[in-house]
Amino acid sequence: MKSLDQKLQILQTKLQNPDSKIRIMIIGLGSVGSYLLDYLVSTANPQLEIVVVGRNYDKMLSDVNIVKTAAAIRRQLRCDIRIEGGCNLEEIDSIAHAIRKWEPDFIINSSRVYAGLKYGTISWSHLRAYGIWTPLSVRFARNIMLAYEQAGSAAITINTSYS
Repeated sequence: MKSLDQKLQILQTKLQNPDSKIRIMIIGLGSVGSYLLDYLVSTANPQLEIVVVGRNYDKMLSDVNIVKTAAAIRRQLRCDIRIEGGCNLEEIDSIAHAIRKWEPDFIINSSRVYAGLKYGTISWSHLRAYGIWTPLSVRFARNIMLAYEQAGSAAITINTSYS
């Protein structure tokens, strides 16, 4: 596995070439992933290629179309957005396949085990019991990192899935 300095050097080389694409993979397109997608698109950077990865292609397509339409209205749609549906985060091979296919420079995990459920919302009335959600978050982060290793990726990884 490459060191962080080696990964940053690869990225710096790409950034110096204006014809080179920087590929960012967002795993999980819930509230955090959608916000990140909207932010990245709003930078209007033609060097970005964004790949959203998750379970439900149709849901991701709908969310991507909303972001693309808003960006087009603001005249900020300059990057490419790709969608990889059917990725099962329970299966390391499924994740590794997506990583190998897209060869991202960044992998951002914003997945949730239970779609649409904000961790901590099901707690006692005066106490948010976030700690009970940690084992659920760790499972997908672990699977993604095992797939990362299996795919031989040199991407910089960021995990936003913890509660």
